[in-house]
Amino acid sequence: MIVVGFDPATVTGAASMDSADLRDAGVNHFEHRPRVDKGERWCAYYDSAEHFIAEADLVAIEHIPFRHSSGGAARMYWSIRTAIEMCACNYGVPVSYVTPNEWRQHVHGSTKATKEECREIIARRFNLDPSDLTLDESDALCIAWTAYCRHIEENGEQEQ
Repeated sequence: MIVVGFDPATVTGAASMDSADLRDAGVNHFEHRPRVDKGERWCAYYDSAEHFIAEADLVAIEHIPFRHSSGGAARMYWSIRTAIEMCACNYGVPVSYVTPNEWRQHVHGSTKATKEECREIIARRFNLDPSDLTLDESDALCIAWTAYCRHIEENGEQEQ
């Protein structure tokens, strides 16, 4: 089962995994440029997600409940998230949502874990050197791993 995790932000991390291996990881840098055509911006978000989603069985997106955040950051998050959701829909891939507390608890055992601590653990899980992953890539891999394990638990499927 191929699961793709996304950490949508100005620097969007993405990681594709199966039960045992990291397949691909990367980051995309998106600048909020008000003068750029919105359609052009959405196409860039969509195209960056498509590379990962085309062969996926499940897409996992970090869900951030914006309560007291700046309007610009929230708009950027929702724009990128919507483009990822649209791409997944076009490919017929279900979408799962994972909060930062959920993936930190699942990977580390504590919602207070730092991104660096989680990167160390998830890198070991996939037999990687932690320095090979940026924090955004490791967050995306943690999101994918959490969604994968939840899927296995809910559907009674076993790791292969």
